[in-house]
Amino acid sequence: MLQDLDILADRIGQLVKQSRQLQTERQELLARLKRLEAERDALREQNQRQQAEFASISTNLASHQSTVADIQAKSEQVQRELTARIDEVHAQNKQLHIDLSNEQAASNVLREVAALARDQVGAVLMRLPGDQQAQE
Repeated sequence: MLQDLDILADRIGQLVKQSRQLQTERQELLARLKRLEAERDALREQNQRQQAEFASISTNLASHQSTVADIQAKSEQVQRELTARIDEVHAQNKQLHIDLSNEQAASNVLREVAALARDQVGAVLMRLPGDQQAQE
């Protein structure tokens, strides 16, 4: 019977030792769980900050893209207007050159007509009776 009690005491000692080991392991696991939960919370907060930053950047990007599109549309409109104005000025310039050529041609014709009229007036004056030297 003593032997049974010794075996029982040894067995109880082993159970106590095993229970202490399990308690230590439990405490280590609880500490590890707390560290992992803290890490999870930190990662969750970091993720939320990054998502907020991403949303802000996306909003800014959309705003900038809209601004760029507006500026580009205005620039294209101004370019079209300037191109139309350049075409207008070129057409006016071409018309002015044509008008100038016509006016120069008309001026040349008038000079020729004036010279011819002067010659004819001179010829008529030469044929008039009277003192030719006084007329000259």
